[in-house]
Amino acid sequence: MTATLDDDLDREEKIPLPELEPKYFHAQACSSLGYVFDEYDCVPIFSYGKSSVEQRRALFDESAPDSDDQIDYSTLEPNHVYEAWIGRGDLIGMCHVTLTTIKYTEAIHFAFDLETIFIAPRHRKQGVAAVLCKTAARKEFDRIANFIMSLPDHRGTQYKFIVDSDVRNEGGIKMAQTFFDELSEMFFYLGQSQGFKVECEEAFNDWVSPLQSKTETFS
Repeated sequence: MTATLDDDLDREEKIPLPELEPKYFHAQACSSLGYVFDEYDCVPIFSYGKSSVEQRRALFDESAPDSDDQIDYSTLEPNHVYEAWIGRGDLIGMCHVTLTTIKYTEAIHFAFDLETIFIAPRHRKQGVAAVLCKTAARKEFDRIANFIMSLPDHRGTQYKFIVDSDVRNEGGIKMAQTFFDELSEMFFYLGQSQGFKVECEEAFNDWVSPLQSKTETFS
């Protein structure tokens, strides 16, 4: 009998994936229209693990008292997060994503939580959050793809990734969707090129609507 993704859930093992090395990634023009030609709203530099506790605290201090911002203040601790800057000293946004990897008998699950997505009010509605989430998704995908391709029998394993969001306002859910869509596309092409199945699940839409979470399978 062939095991399914839900079999042997009591036989699970957490697998720590290697952390990304802190570095600057790239500078990119951002646009509130979602695409960039000759006009853009700003050109941030995107990085991972370059911000200090003091810089994050100063960023969060920009939040308006009556806003709907949902901030995970644990992100002020010196863990690595994805960041957007103007220049190298002006932190304008951050995205905190956690990944839990669990191995079952014949399946491996990658569970993402969007813990915090925050853009300075002076740089909102310029497309920065979307590019920040897409950058985070691509880099997290690199971690997972490198892990999958290193497995002795990577084609004989079933894979599933789940994206959830701790930011349960409209903006947070929208960015979780952006993160999910970017990961889904890359997993689709990975599964197509390598000949294995990848199941992708949203676990956040029920926070803003009665809809059930959406599941897709790519093979």
